[in-house]
Amino acid sequence: MGKMKVTEEAHQDKTTTDPKWVSVTFEPEATFKNPVSLTEIKTINGLENIGLVKQPRLAVMKLEREEFEKIVQIGEKRF
Repeated sequence: MGKMKVTEEAHQDKTTTDPKWVSVTFEPEATFKNPVSLTEIKTINGLENIGLVKQPRLAVMKLEREEFEKIVQIGEKRF
């Protein structure tokens, strides 16, 4: 788990001609020191309304800066 950078925004998924299927191309930027689970994300104040909580099969979603920073902080914390 870690941070990803979108290199190509939403476009037709190349594996199908169904227009409902879209894809996003991305590349890794950094790996977190600690995985951040969906269960943990659901317990964090301020993250209860992000797309991942509402639709857990999302691969890519928009986050506000504050939401993003909370998740990164969890992934970078040391035990």
